[in-house]
Amino acid sequence: MMIKAPQAGTSKTRLVPPLTQDEAAALSVCFLQDTAANIAGVSSQGGAEGVAVYTPVGAEAAFDGLLPERFKLLAQRGEGFGERLLNATEDLLAVGYQSVCLIDSDSPTLPSTLLQAAVSALARAGDRAILGAADDGGYYLIGLKRAHGHLFEKIDWSTPRVLSQTLDCTVTGAISGGCLELDVCERARGVLLKDAPALVRYDTTAADDIVWGLGLGCNGVVEVLLEPLPTRAMPAHLALLAECLNHQERGIIATVFNIRNAAQSVTNAQIKLGSRTLVRGDGNVSREIDVREIAARVEDDAREALPVMNRASRYTRRLSAWQKFLSKWFNRPRR
Repeated sequence: MMIKAPQAGTSKTRLVPPLTQDEAAALSVCFLQDTAANIAGVSSQGGAEGVAVYTPVGAEAAFDGLLPERFKLLAQRGEGFGERLLNATEDLLAVGYQSVCLIDSDSPTLPSTLLQAAVSALARAGDRAILGAADDGGYYLIGLKRAHGHLFEKIDWSTPRVLSQTLDCTVTGAISGGCLELDVCERARGVLLKDAPALVRYDTTAADDIVWGLGLGCNGVVEVLLEPLPTRAMPAHLALLAECLNHQERGIIATVFNIRNAAQSVTNAQIKLGSRTLVRGDGNVSREIDVREIAARVEDDAREALPVMNRASRYTRRLSAWQKFLSKWFNRPRR
């Protein structure tokens, strides 16, 4: 818990007026105690410990009687707020904690279930970062298993841009006008846990989903294929993409993204979501699709699409009840 010693004239000064300086300091004490009690309740269930990361150095006595007995104290260090968050993460990891969950002391009504969910998420294998989004555009919680310094750099602290700027450090690219990305990120976590691809369909034209497309340029139906990436070797389709971009060459990546009813349309078909056929500009083909009939048709379509596409685009054709996605990647020759 990131805290500041409650003192009149330095605590909750934005509430003065209407509060007096003493009242603002008293309110800070109440927030601190309630938040700490919430953390202590979660810690009592195991898997977590409460630590007060405080400022200023030398104000340790100000916390006497305010924190639960099992709470530990750690002095903040650094100039700006981002630097202090990063240093707190580094210091806590350095003394042996496997993960760190930083929260402010201004969330006395935060449901303990959210804190417990954060503890559970950080206990899972692999590196991860979690954020608790706040209504004011910031975040009330950030959890890390490693000290990723870039998450705290170039952030306009105490502004509505904090969350979006932090997400820009963890998420690359965009698939919509902003209406799908947060949900896609949540679903992507499930894909990583299961280590299996998943197809997500967003129908922003449906009456019950009308808010999706409201002023965000997202009206329509969008299907998003989420795929986990291996940690050791570069997948063949990404290697082809890199080759095409680096060498100014053309190529086709044909990806199966819809397998609804596929087994009914093709005898004994075992078509895996995310399987691919790769076609290089020189005609060399590599396949992951095992069904001969479908593999041949995909290859024919890819060869047909390769010479006629003049820019990166999408080419879709239905084959019975399944679909494929052909992506053509290249850089235009330099002039």
